Amino acid sequence: MKVNIYLNDNKVISMESTSFDAQDMESKLNNPKLLMLVVGDFVLNKNTIAAMGPESTSPTVEITLHNGLVLPTHIDSFNPTEIAEKMNQQAIITSIGEMVLNKNIVRMVAPLQA
Repeated sequence: MKVNIYLNDNKVISMESTSFDAQDMESKLNNPKLLMLVVGDFVLNKNTIAAMGPESTSPTVEITLHNGLVLPTHIDSFNPTEIAEKMNQQAIITSIGEMVLNKNIVRMVAPLQA
């Protein structure tokens, strides 16, 4: 699968991966003991990562960032209350569906209209 890493300077790194675990990556990015992360063949400062996730083949939700970038992703069941509660938790990094992102850069999460 193709995984995209969106950096704070609007650069996008694309890589092939056999698997991507959003929950695991969220945990690593929120770990205060880690500064540098190995992601595929890249060693990245976690503070430069704005968002990351696989290209969704069946998106159900759009995540719009403050810079206007729209990230389509898949959520099995869209529940705005659950998403708002997760976004209001203390950790800076969260996952929404298959996408891991810095909550401070999110403008809106909305279901795709059929």
